[in-house]
Amino acid sequence: MLKLILLTFCFLIFTYSSSFAQKPANRTLKSEIQGVIFNENNEAVRDAHISLLNPPKNDVSDHNGKFTIGPLDAGRYTIRVEHISYQTIEIENIAISQGVITVLDTIILSTGFYESESVVVTATRSHKKVEEIIPIVNMVSRQQIARRNSKTSAEALREESGVFIQKTNHGGGSAIIRGLSSNQILILVDGIRLNNSTYRLGNHQYLTTVDNNMLDRIEVVHGPLSVLHGSDALGGTINLITEIPLISSENKIDYNINSRFSSADSEKMLSTNLKYFEKNLIFQSGFSYKNYGDLIQGSTNKKDELLIGYEQNTQKPTGFTAYDFTGKIIYEPRPKQNLILAYQLSRQEDVPRFDKYAYNDFYKWLYTPQKRDLIYGVYENKNKNGFFNSFRTSLSYHRQQEGRQKQKTIVSDLIKEIDDVQTIGFTFQAQSNYKEQLLNFGLDYYSDFVNSKTTVSSTDKIDVTTRGRFPDDSRYSSFGIFLEDEYSFSTDWQANAGIRFSHFQTDFTIKDTTKLSFEKKYNALTGSFGIIYKPNQWSSLSTNISQGFRAPNLSDLAKFGESKGSIFEVPNLNVNPEKALSIDLNYKLNKRLLKFSAAIYYMQISDLLISSNDLYNGSPNIVSGEDTLSVKSKQNGGKAFITGFESSLNFALSNSLKFRSNLSFTFGENQTANEPVGGIPPLFGLVGASWQQNKSFSEFYLRFAAAQTRLSSDDFDDPRIPIGGTPEWFTLNVRTEYEFNNWIRLNLAVENILDHLYREHGSGINAPGRNFIVGIKLSR
Repeated sequence: MLKLILLTFCFLIFTYSSSFAQKPANRTLKSEIQGVIFNENNEAVRDAHISLLNPPKNDVSDHNGKFTIGPLDAGRYTIRVEHISYQTIEIENIAISQGVITVLDTIILSTGFYESESVVVTATRSHKKVEEIIPIVNMVSRQQIARRNSKTSAEALREESGVFIQKTNHGGGSAIIRGLSSNQILILVDGIRLNNSTYRLGNHQYLTTVDNNMLDRIEVVHGPLSVLHGSDALGGTINLITEIPLISSENKIDYNINSRFSSADSEKMLSTNLKYFEKNLIFQSGFSYKNYGDLIQGSTNKKDELLIGYEQNTQKPTGFTAYDFTGKIIYEPRPKQNLILAYQLSRQEDVPRFDKYAYNDFYKWLYTPQKRDLIYGVYENKNKNGFFNSFRTSLSYHRQQEGRQKQKTIVSDLIKEIDDVQTIGFTFQAQSNYKEQLLNFGLDYYSDFVNSKTTVSSTDKIDVTTRGRFPDDSRYSSFGIFLEDEYSFSTDWQANAGIRFSHFQTDFTIKDTTKLSFEKKYNALTGSFGIIYKPNQWSSLSTNISQGFRAPNLSDLAKFGESKGSIFEVPNLNVNPEKALSIDLNYKLNKRLLKFSAAIYYMQISDLLISSNDLYNGSPNIVSGEDTLSVKSKQNGGKAFITGFESSLNFALSNSLKFRSNLSFTFGENQTANEPVGGIPPLFGLVGASWQQNKSFSEFYLRFAAAQTRLSSDDFDDPRIPIGGTPEWFTLNVRTEYEFNNWIRLNLAVENILDHLYREHGSGINAPGRNFIVGIKLSR
């Protein structure tokens, strides 16, 4: 398979090189629009996004501010010019004659923050405005990340419409989108898969291993996106995108130092970021250190069901230490070409799983070590030559290690588990215009090498190594190739159609009383089709039908170990991929003073994977250490449906006073078992008002969630969910930001002002009580 990928890559490179070298003989028969972009200081503006509204064509300005749109037929056109640091402008009624290059007057952009949440890449693998694409998308900008001043990348998403954050422990943070979570949500880092073949169906902490201090933005696409991104993209896709500084014309050094202190867990965080600019080269590095103490829960509005196992106001043990490092080299060999080499490191040490202490009386239960290392190289070319409009390829090496240390009592055996997954990844994608069509196509390949073992240390210091949670020396690989066609019927109507073929293969040996080797293969063909109607430049109405799938991974097929509560999961080789068919209707409005989005959706899921009762060696129970646990395995639970709505509203009464709100609701039913789908969050939302003037920003907001009493049989087995369901809750919160000058910024916040005791549905830890937060940022 790897040879096939390399041959395909070489063929694509050859095709691209040939098309780059050979200019079409009949080029003069077509027309082009050329221009140059400057700012008010008469400086060239690079990396501005220039788009033609119909047909769909675009370009990005080079370091001299120059751009070219074409080839075009004779006619009249409108172009839009966008840049994150400047106000967006449109140039209408540009007359084009056949075979003539039309050179525009110099375009001057005025300084003004462009609300970058309206431009995203994950949903289409290309730069698009939110109202120009079909799915509902959240975009958390760098400014929003800074203002929210959240503890982790997961918590930076908890104010977003349709995104519910569950926390098994203080170091956790798992997103639930449209009722699906864990390995039914695809997580990307700079477009590279974070999900691997050991990601479990239960909620996890992997999102928090990406440091929010190094992020430029977070994009969340709602609904299946399997055509573009493959397996796991059922409920949604989260892309954590790190900063890529712009090449500077002068040699300089930029740096910032950021700190955060919070009272509810005695958090102490310090991060640094350094950038060195030299001609066509940038060196960037960053480091973060985080120390969290034990978390204090709320002390008012107490509910007895939230105090079982949580009687003490301080939840002990919950504190841990983490640190992160990032390094990046960005080189621009020619205009509109980028070569990026990056490294990311994340370490979390001695992270307690608190629910195991609260409900299962463990003496010790730690995630340690939790390690992630990512090395990747990216080459991107935005020059339009020959067949390709743009071209991007990446090669990555990702290593993720998860360790667990468990000890029931101080005199019990200490059990140490370690899973080590090394992933080689390759992606290629390109875009091409053909008449009124924009073609987006590519391929991706990922191969996991999994090692897993368990070591039991007895009180007399004798170590015995046994099989791990997953079969040792396992292999799991995936390959996909996709094509998406965007066709413009007119300036108002556009259709998108896509198709993808995916292949999965895993090889592993289960070493029990005998050695049994297995090979499993899965193939999937998925498609999507959508129509979008844009009556004007600021609104759109769209509908979309899309398929999603999730191929069984090693956690589904071959896991052998403890799960939530008193459950022990055993292998089941007879599971099939989860498949989803989703239809949604979306409306988006994006004006300067009013932004609104709403979606209703219905998803039919077949072969839903759930945790169900099973036998091990003929028994429904298994003895693990000093506990007798119920045996379960992953099984296809038949058919289910999930439906709901998501909405968000942002409006401004003036340039200073703004209001925002969002509301989300999900309903799921397992039609085969005649019970609710497990893990569905309740109705939840947010209401807030903000005031911004000159260098200050202040916001008061309320977060809330209704009670969730619709529980599945698996939910009833989860001690983290109180008997009868999770109670309703709300919190009042306030934050303020003041920029003293160009290099000192102060953030102050009080979360959960009323000090309410509450728990996010499905979480294994109660949320923080009244929490005072101070953040200071120094930058140059």
